Amino acid sequence: MLNELTKKRKINYKNIKNDIKTDKISQNFAKSESFSEQDFELLSIIKALLSTRRFLPNIISLLSRLVVDYASDTNRGSYIFGDIQNGTYSQIDEILKLEQRQRSLLNMQFIVDTLTNSLSEKYFGFVELRYFKNKKFPLVAEELGVDERTLYRWNKTILIKLMKFCKLNNWGLSFFKAQLHDEKWILPHYQKSYESVLKLFG
Repeated sequence: MLNELTKKRKINYKNIKNDIKTDKISQNFAKSESFSEQDFELLSIIKALLSTRRFLPNIISLLSRLVVDYASDTNRGSYIFGDIQNGTYSQIDEILKLEQRQRSLLNMQFIVDTLTNSLSEKYFGFVELRYFKNKKFPLVAEELGVDERTLYRWNKTILIKLMKFCKLNNWGLSFFKAQLHDEKWILPHYQKSYESVLKLFG
């Protein structure tokens, strides 16, 4: 799926020509901007979503299978819960919760893809290698033919650009928290991202 996304992208030469200018603007913005706690949290969520994008298809597929399994067992609720009425209602409630999680994660997958497709070719290449493929900075630097210091600057620029894009689309902190409320598995990724963001922008 990641390869298909890459193939579908069209090189925006205007964006590439403006990358150096954008880097400088973002650096100045990062230096002069006083980030709020909500900004740090939003940056951390964005970073966590980039890092976990590769897991989403499998998790969504698993949730889909669970919905089917629960649905097929709904009429056999008495064997599981000991009471047909209570058991059936409990299973229906569980199915609804699973379907809501599935919709939320599909939404997150769409948002991550929309965010990354808003980036220029070189920035998308960095995100694909560093976040989607989870490669370390030295390997990314080698593949892209740039030094690590430049990549750290790109990382900062990208996160700022994506945060601005989210705000323009009303994808704020409360929105993401509501969407990810039941996804406990993402918490370690968020905590790690938060620590990283504090070092990067603090």
